[in-house]
Amino acid sequence: MLIGIANENEFYAAYYLDAILTEDLKTITSEVGANQGPPSQALGRLRGDYFRLKTRTQTINIDKTEILGQQRQFFRQVLEVLGYQ
Repeated sequence: MLIGIANENEFYAAYYLDAILTEDLKTITSEVGANQGPPSQALGRLRGDYFRLKTRTQTINIDKTEILGQQRQFFRQVLEVLGYQ
């Protein structure tokens, strides 16, 4: 049984969820994990960057284009952790 995945109205066959999807997910997570560890740990390492960004964006006198640039840089990091280029 996969935590967080519900088979609504038996859309997928039980065999698919138990055997095939589980193996597919293991393959994906091992490919991503080979580069930077498990995605959960890699995302956890971004928490410091997130809170620094949050603090900076709450400053009253900061330029809106600067905020946008910093947000884009942070979201690039998040997407890389998730396996996107």
